[in-house]
Amino acid sequence: MIQLLLVDDEAKTRNGLLKHVDWEKLGIDMVQTAQSAQEALALCEEYQPDILISDIRMRKMNGLEMSSILSQKYPSCKIIIISGYADKEYLKAAIELGSISYVEKPIDLQELENALKKTVKVILEDRKSIQNSEKLLQNQEFLKRETFLSLLNHQKGSELIDIYELLPQEYKQFRICVVRFCAPVLRTVQMKKTFLQSLELEQFFRAGGFVHSEFTDNRHMVLLLCGERSLISDESRIVEQLTEICQKPCDESKIFLSWGELVDAPEQISLSYHHAQTAEKAIFYKGYSNVEFFQEREEKPVVLEQDYVGRLKNFLIRGDEEAAEHEIQNLTQAFYDMHVESSAYVLSLYFELGKAIISEFGRLFLESEEKRTEKYQTSIQTIENLDTITEIEAYLISQIRELFTLAKKDRSNSFMIMKVKKFINEHYQQRDISVKQIAAELYITPTYLSSLFKRKTGNTIGEYLTTVRIEESKKLLLDPRMKTYEVALAVGYEDANYFTKIFKKNLGVTPSEYRERKGL
Repeated sequence: MIQLLLVDDEAKTRNGLLKHVDWEKLGIDMVQTAQSAQEALALCEEYQPDILISDIRMRKMNGLEMSSILSQKYPSCKIIIISGYADKEYLKAAIELGSISYVEKPIDLQELENALKKTVKVILEDRKSIQNSEKLLQNQEFLKRETFLSLLNHQKGSELIDIYELLPQEYKQFRICVVRFCAPVLRTVQMKKTFLQSLELEQFFRAGGFVHSEFTDNRHMVLLLCGERSLISDESRIVEQLTEICQKPCDESKIFLSWGELVDAPEQISLSYHHAQTAEKAIFYKGYSNVEFFQEREEKPVVLEQDYVGRLKNFLIRGDEEAAEHEIQNLTQAFYDMHVESSAYVLSLYFELGKAIISEFGRLFLESEEKRTEKYQTSIQTIENLDTITEIEAYLISQIRELFTLAKKDRSNSFMIMKVKKFINEHYQQRDISVKQIAAELYITPTYLSSLFKRKTGNTIGEYLTTVRIEESKKLLLDPRMKTYEVALAVGYEDANYFTKIFKKNLGVTPSEYRERKGL
């Protein structure tokens, strides 16, 4: 899209050009006008034109002064000056200013259109050049990234030669630092820039150091530090700076730093990276806003003195919420104390704890095996996606609390159902008994009561009331002295015919037929 601003203090000139120039044919999509230089400058603040057509001679501020201001603020804007024969000195200044063209008055439309064609062509060529430059830069960045990643993974080939294309000079020592973000980074290029700007690298560079960075995925940025041993050792200023950054949120996201060991050759950079990845595992215990340096650890056999899964099951069945939560916390503390490196073993135990909680859900709320399996798979996925042991502990405790909250609510609901049944059993003789009346007695809404009763019993309140009335009427019908209408009134039906209809619908026989079957 190409935008143009036409500036002239003569309305006749402005309107004439607007009417007679075929702007669309020239490739110009939008044309704005201004009657003074001041108005034009104000318009440019919100509407940045690609082309400016301006008369030289205007009141207060001439076109040349305005063009000078616009050239400084919007250097890509192309300017076409309209001038009279007597404005030769102005034209010299316009050419020095860099105006792309000028058209003499009186305006020849063909000459103006030729100038516009030339201007549009230059704009399109400039844009294409910029796009090509950006594409070339992107390709260079891609190649740099691929070279760097192949170096980290120690792939065979020319990467050891190519590494020096990433670096301004040859270096003696190298060290990898992995920056792990607790949340995915959406704008990795901007984050790289922001992160490196937060480091005071001027002194580091002045001392001959260099830092190259790449995101391996949207949660990991790898820093390659190059320089003398004193520059990138554990005690160096840049290591301290990175540690300080780690202690505070970076772009609203906490980070964890893991350091590989210092190495002496480019082909050993992959080893430093491997060390950093090993050190990163410490995040499981340390959490974010921390730093870990690589150190060799001896894997120790894991011996747990307690049957944490079995004990948790017992606490859940007994309804001891506090003890169940403590059991999760006790296991976490045991792992902390032993600093178990095998995350697979640790996770497997937490999976079993999650399964125990889900099994108790199923037992209490009569969930199907299919439902339990689905919830167990969700639990596994959730635990696997958590980064730290503290987060896993918090998740399982939240599951326990949800279990006991629902269990308490369920017990409360069961008590509510008992009260509804008790009320109906005691008041079924009333002809006008209703859900609204029962709900008012229990201080809840009729809608909620109806929904709760149906969900817990499988029947509506009306169906339960009918069942009670029919059962009571069966007892009364055994007394031959009672008429059918008297039985109907006794169980809450004012209309004997309606009672007979309901009785037959539920039992398949009329009250009279029921008596006959009973030998009455």
